[in-house]
Amino acid sequence: MNIDNLITEGRPPMNEFEVVSLPDDKTIREDQIVAMLKYNAIYDALHSEDISVHEALKKASLKKYIHPTTRKEYSFSLRTLYRYLKSYKSFNMEGLKRSTHKNKGRPKVIPVELCEKIFSLKLQLPIRSSRKIITMLELANEAERDSLKERTVSRLLKQHGYTRKSLRQVRQHYKKINVDNIYELYVSDIKEFWIRDEYDEVHKIYLFIIIDYHSRRIMHAQFYSDGILLRLEDCFKKAIVKFGICSKIYVDNGSVYIANNFKFACASIGVKLIFASEYWPQGKPCVPYCTSF
Repeated sequence: MNIDNLITEGRPPMNEFEVVSLPDDKTIREDQIVAMLKYNAIYDALHSEDISVHEALKKASLKKYIHPTTRKEYSFSLRTLYRYLKSYKSFNMEGLKRSTHKNKGRPKVIPVELCEKIFSLKLQLPIRSSRKIITMLELANEAERDSLKERTVSRLLKQHGYTRKSLRQVRQHYKKINVDNIYELYVSDIKEFWIRDEYDEVHKIYLFIIIDYHSRRIMHAQFYSDGILLRLEDCFKKAIVKFGICSKIYVDNGSVYIANNFKFACASIGVKLIFASEYWPQGKPCVPYCTSF
């Protein structure tokens, strides 16, 4: 098939383009953001089994990709997407990076670790207000006094779907996953526990667990003192070192799983991310194992 003939096909006006964006969670660098935008454009061509490579790339060429921090709009021609696809197959994510001549920097926002605590407090009690969350964080010395504004926290929760209405919705929707072989699909989840030390002080700990979907074997499970992105990466790395790379990993929509850095890491090693339905943990087969571990 002649690519030169393909790129001459009509494209819709700019205002009819479908918009695709990344969450602005500050977990990856500038050069990795652009690479992730390119990876999102060729994602269906790499992983979709329902349409051909050409159809997937053609659909991607009819979309606009928004930079999460600068809000700059990117669009890729069909010829360019074929080149990105070839580069990714040869060099993985390194083939999608472009060199930058200066560090533009990013505006300072709420740290990722503090965002995770805010999301966790909202999930525990959906009716909890932004003012109440700020007060709890200040009393627990998790945030400096007057460093968080109620309007900022409210906007953060709304942007990431942590609203009272969304969290109360019951969506009994499951994604059917067929796995025929061991090591093909891993499932990951996080469970919170509280322990009491020798000084009778209570501490919160987090259990990160990776399970093979086909065999139900625990590939790796470990307790950590916090539930940040680095702990997930450490747990996943140890599971891979012991048993090898899986083809896919099934996770929920927690902040550590949707972080750009984790998506970038999975894309770099060729692991496909599959996300469970939002606000419906019953769809996670890993949950019963975490609860009884």
